[in-house]
Amino acid sequence: MEITMNRTGSGVLALTAALTASSIFRQSRCLSR
Repeated sequence: MEITMNRTGSGVLALTAALTASSIFRQSRCLSR
């Protein structure tokens, strides 16, 4: 159970980080124009 929870947690963190990075990248591109 703990290992599965840790895997899910790390996966969610990675997904959130990717979404945040992509959103920041989009904002920076829009601002640079």
